[in-house]
Amino acid sequence: MTDTFEAETETELVARIAPLGRFEPEAVLRRGEDRLVVAGRFAGTRVVVKRFARDGAARVLALQEELDAVMPEMATGRLRMMRCLAVLPEHGLAILQRVPGVPLQDALEGASPEERAGLVRMAGDWLRRYTDTRRREARFGPRHWVARCEARDAGALSAEDAALADSLVAGLRARVPALRGAPLIRAATHGDFTAANLHWDGECLWGVDVQGESWLPLAKEAALFLVWLELRRDDGEGARIHGIRAEDWKAFLRSGLLSRAEAEGVLPFLVGEALHHQFIRAYAHARQRDRLRDAIRGWLDQAKTG
Repeated sequence: MTDTFEAETETELVARIAPLGRFEPEAVLRRGEDRLVVAGRFAGTRVVVKRFARDGAARVLALQEELDAVMPEMATGRLRMMRCLAVLPEHGLAILQRVPGVPLQDALEGASPEERAGLVRMAGDWLRRYTDTRRREARFGPRHWVARCEARDAGALSAEDAALADSLVAGLRARVPALRGAPLIRAATHGDFTAANLHWDGECLWGVDVQGESWLPLAKEAALFLVWLELRRDDGEGARIHGIRAEDWKAFLRSGLLSRAEAEGVLPFLVGEALHHQFIRAYAHARQRDRLRDAIRGWLDQAKTG
């Protein structure tokens, strides 16, 4: 198998799938060195076909196994997950259900405050359902996450923003002694839990883009989700909790995904780590950079007051 799909044609993709049935491509959603993603119809069903370049067989088999594992809990109801319909490991290829609706991020942009709160809470409910049957108790190692911050290349930041990022890391270091060994829940979870990887169809919330079994602290997934929301808010200033807009923080935690102890200790720490990661990752994007700068200042302000 080649290392790139930049030259792969839709006709070639149809021929690869032909042993399983007829595939009618409609649109290329993504084409790059590592993967090809094409929307279309397979045996009359709306699907998305993913073809992976490197380690393709292992990746599609892990994807299939993970989606099959959550189907008993998430095949029906308002909190659902896309299905894996078939795989061709020899081609690094998976045929996945194309879910209805729009990305949750798009739905949130046009929502009223009340609607937004309900959808953010529902996202927490979705993650709780996804992880309900595969959880284990663990202990927090905050120094690991500080080390990840310290290893990031902040060379692109201005002097002022580099100082802000350094202050954030210093704030995380200061919390290490109090949080070392704190109890938390690890779970087999989505692994990239953002509002871009959930779809809202007006009634059901659907998950997409799972890669395989991924064990993480639930608070890590929650932190990513909350920081991702902050990256894309356009509605000016408002009250914040640990740098995150207060209404989003409160709505998400109403799901009961995290214990009170995790929500008050581990989650704020991991939000800080996620803010640092995203600030460096998205620094070239002016609007996201500005939003993250405000969020980091909010996190630091709360750290000062306890």
